[in-house]
Amino acid sequence: MKKIRLFLPVAILSCAIATSCVKKVQTEEAVCEVSLPAYVYSGETPLLSPICAFLTDSLGAFYLQGDVCIPCPIVVKTDESDPADIRVWGDFWVFNYDLVGDTLKMASGGSHPGLFHLTDVDGKYVVSAFDRVGDGSSFEPTAKAIFGDSYDDLLEACSDTERGNAIRTSIISDYVKANQLSISCYQDFGWDAVPLDE
Repeated sequence: MKKIRLFLPVAILSCAIATSCVKKVQTEEAVCEVSLPAYVYSGETPLLSPICAFLTDSLGAFYLQGDVCIPCPIVVKTDESDPADIRVWGDFWVFNYDLVGDTLKMASGGSHPGLFHLTDVDGKYVVSAFDRVGDGSSFEPTAKAIFGDSYDDLLEACSDTERGNAIRTSIISDYVKANQLSISCYQDFGWDAVPLDE
C-alpha cells in the first residue's frame, strides 16, 4: 500500500502547472491572449474542495501541462465518524485541457484510485494523506488492502463510464458557469466533443 503525503511527487509524467495559464491564439487579424482561471471547486460537498485542490495542485502538476487542470473525483465511500481522520475512497481523475475555440481539448490526464484522509481544522477540511492504489500487478492487492469490503464498488466505479462522464461533464460545466467562460464542450483525442450542461 502506497501512502502519499501532501505534495509528495508521484512517479508519472512531470510538468508543473501554473495557477493561471496563458495561451496565445493566432488569428488572421491579430494575436490575442486567452487566460483561463485556475479550477476551484464550487460544488455543494465541502469534503471535495480540498480533495480537488490536491488533485490539481499535487497530481495534475505531473502531467503534460495544459491551459487548465480540472479534476473529476468519483467517490465510492465516505466515513466521517472520526473528525481527526475523515476518509474518502474513490477513483480520482485529473485532466489537463487546452482551449481551442470554444472547446476544452484534453492534453493529458489519468486515474488515481485511492483513499483520502482529511482532518477538520477549525471548520475547514484539510488533506492529511492520500493512500494510492498501485499500478499494474500491484493494483489488485493494494486496492483490496485500501478499499477492503468496498473493493467491488471500486471496480464498478472504474467500469461505469456513463456515471464517470456525467460527473466530469457536471464539474466542467460548473467551472465554466462559475467563471462565465465562452466554452461549450470538451473533447478527448479521437472522440466526439461532449456538450456541457446548460
